[in-house]
Amino acid sequence: MCDDVPQPPRPEPQFTLVAAGPGGVEPIRVTAVVPCCDEADGIDLAYERIATELSRYDDVELLFVDDGSTDGTLDRIKTFAGADPRVSYLSFTRNFGLEAAFAAGFKYASKDWVVQLDADLQSPPAEVHKLMAKALEGWDVVFGIRTDRHDPLPRRLGSRWQHWFARRALGIELPQGASSFRVVRASVARKIAAAELPMPYFLATVPRVGARWTVVPTEHRPRTRGRSKFSPGRLLAHTVELFLGFSVRPLAALPVLAAVLAAATALAAVAVATGRLGAAGAADAALAAGALNLITLAVIGGYLFRVVRGQPRLARFYVREANLPLAPEDDLYEHERGRAQPARRRLAARPRSLVILGGGTDQVPAYKAARRLGCRVIGVDRRADAPAAPLADRFLNVSTRDAAGILRGLGAEPVDGVLAPAGDAAHPSLQALRQHFATPFRASATATLASVDKGFFHDVVERLGFPRYGYVESPSAAELLALAGRLRFPLVVKPADSSGSKGLSLAEDAAALPAAIDEAAAWSLGGAVIAEELIQGRHFSAECFVDRGELRLAAISERTLTPPPRLITVSHRLPAQLDGHISARLQAMLATLCRGLEIAGGPVNFDFVVDEAGTVYFIEAGARSGGNGMTELIRAVYGVDVLEAAILVALGEPVALAPRPPRTVAMLHVLQADEAGVLTAVEGIELAARHPAVAHVELLRGVGSMVQPYTQAANKLGYVVVTDEQPAAAEAALAEVLDAIKLQVCPGAARQPVEGGVA
Repeated sequence: MCDDVPQPPRPEPQFTLVAAGPGGVEPIRVTAVVPCCDEADGIDLAYERIATELSRYDDVELLFVDDGSTDGTLDRIKTFAGADPRVSYLSFTRNFGLEAAFAAGFKYASKDWVVQLDADLQSPPAEVHKLMAKALEGWDVVFGIRTDRHDPLPRRLGSRWQHWFARRALGIELPQGASSFRVVRASVARKIAAAELPMPYFLATVPRVGARWTVVPTEHRPRTRGRSKFSPGRLLAHTVELFLGFSVRPLAALPVLAAVLAAATALAAVAVATGRLGAAGAADAALAAGALNLITLAVIGGYLFRVVRGQPRLARFYVREANLPLAPEDDLYEHERGRAQPARRRLAARPRSLVILGGGTDQVPAYKAARRLGCRVIGVDRRADAPAAPLADRFLNVSTRDAAGILRGLGAEPVDGVLAPAGDAAHPSLQALRQHFATPFRASATATLASVDKGFFHDVVERLGFPRYGYVESPSAAELLALAGRLRFPLVVKPADSSGSKGLSLAEDAAALPAAIDEAAAWSLGGAVIAEELIQGRHFSAECFVDRGELRLAAISERTLTPPPRLITVSHRLPAQLDGHISARLQAMLATLCRGLEIAGGPVNFDFVVDEAGTVYFIEAGARSGGNGMTELIRAVYGVDVLEAAILVALGEPVALAPRPPRTVAMLHVLQADEAGVLTAVEGIELAARHPAVAHVELLRGVGSMVQPYTQAANKLGYVVVTDEQPAAAEAALAEVLDAIKLQVCPGAARQPVEGGVA
């Protein structure tokens, strides 16, 4: 039913949570603390899943605590830190235990909230959002209660008995069933870490400090990699710590036990004297009394040990290596290093100002990445209600093509870098602003022109000696119609200076050409239209990254297109399945293209077709990062964040991009509407986000939003990224996820303006 259609709200920047503060919406800043001990087999997957899920928040730190690993865990963490500026790490001098690892994480967490996660992924990172949503209601600590727990039966029963006995018999206030999977307010976490309790036990400490706590049911999964580090002995030690460290009832019970023992001894003596108890019975009584005495001594010894532990002692942990500044008391080699710590992978102490041209849904990830890096973000878009506007520190309601207007709006604002992600229309302004502010990085004129003039790009391809196909370009419809006679139909007709498939259509014959030219001209920024011969074959994209003139990454994905006449990308598969010979040739061609476009650094993407004979035909190029969720797709496969790397390049910061060899297949699918209207209902998004194969799910339109059919990339409603080690399994998982997501549209909406500030 389409009655009572809700009014379109202000678009939200992303499928995320919102923290409300005195001044309105506040960014959510999260540190994920991940203890690791000999987790080399699964640490890569843990990093991928945790980084992907937490990227929904505005400002994220991933703090890995290496608890004395003896395998390659620390080496893998260092690799993450080299490629991802969000990653920090501490490496202990030996194994100090889980509580020490969390205490270190609490002490060094730099954000407002701390999320405790295990590297074994038994508590899925996707469940963090449940805990965070509850925490934002005003709680200090939110514990996850594991439903359908997959630990061995003895451990499950032992945990239940431990919690029950602690609460009922010893009077210890304890969140029943709570686990180490929790969200903690950072200020509370630091108070608990600083308490320096002789025997730390977080679950019992939270109620003692008066923190407001609650519980939320969360999913629990079986461990698939590595082994549990909790031996029966360690679990028993934890139980003793809890019972004796947080209750005096065992000590208070000793006088009663002594009285009972004395009475029993006297009765036994009388029984022996009167002959009612024989020698064997007397021996048994003596053994029982001795056992009770030993128990008494053990309890007293336990409390005395805690008193001794309260005296000056070694720290709870010592750090051998880290990539963040350490407190002197934690650094084992402080004097050798002269207290000079490795520079943390952050930007300068003064917030660097980054101008981002465009505020559409494809630019939202860039705003979030810039905030993660500590930038002051200045957004620019002709739409005052652009989706990315709430994420900017300052927002200019100016067209991204109006360089003079942007400069007037900036005034005396210092600018350290300028970025135009996921779109080509703003490239002339991008270069003008970079020139004006003398930013550290400026793209070549050749790369800029190739991005905004598809005909010029074809000329570059021809000059390099690569295969080419027929095309004609002109600002005159009459001239274009005349020139098109030399080409083979069907023809792909599109604006020569636009991106995102705006105004693109397929003209099957000469009769369809005038209408196709008129539509393309309507979307052209300068009026020029290009008509190209359709190349039959497989369609691909190459998301590349260049550092100091060298091609560091070439992520080649195979694209699926919508049917004619639109031919718009609807899905990607990464890495693409290509013949080894073609793949090697492509790498060489891409490197040559980057040099031909004079690209010294940063991202660049190419679209190309491979025909049945294996011939590669390049279609177009863009000297910028891609949209449509390509950043998440690349992160899932190669473990690097090319968007953050692009920001670092724009600011003149060093980049250490270290993509790993692809071990999984990732598939991205665009969510779309079949017709124009109002989005009236959305179902299955959260269910899809919890699917084990889902690496990222993004909903870009809320209920009540006006939506359009998928005739250009800007009209997408969202996208889903799934991963698996096997292509068939990834395809099956994607089908399941898409089947679960239901987007209901009530027809009849008017055409909406294009996002991204292109006019």
